[in-house]
Amino acid sequence: MLNKNELKSTRTIAIVILAISAISFLFFILGWILPVIWLAKYIFGFINFILMIVAAVKSSKIDKTSMILIIIGIFIGIVGIIGLIILLVKISSLLKDDNANQQAQITE
Repeated sequence: MLNKNELKSTRTIAIVILAISAISFLFFILGWILPVIWLAKYIFGFINFILMIVAAVKSSKIDKTSMILIIIGIFIGIVGIIGLIILLVKISSLLKDDNANQQAQITE
């Protein structure tokens, strides 16, 4: 299990990947109007690929289901987005449980 800081960094990486995926999709749409934008799409796609690998490695310590979906998502984008959302939900629940445990220890 990851500690609190590692969970937060993994959550940040997942959010960045989702943002890059959205920007890449926007560049895909706009690329039909301005073909020069295709270069930016490839750059964002490469960054997205690297971050998906990092997210898959980090998610292997948190949740196996999201890790498998993220690995498949390297090739099929929508599956990766679903895996990232599952990972974000799992991290949020782990952080909430950790905060609740800390507050319970303080009150005791």
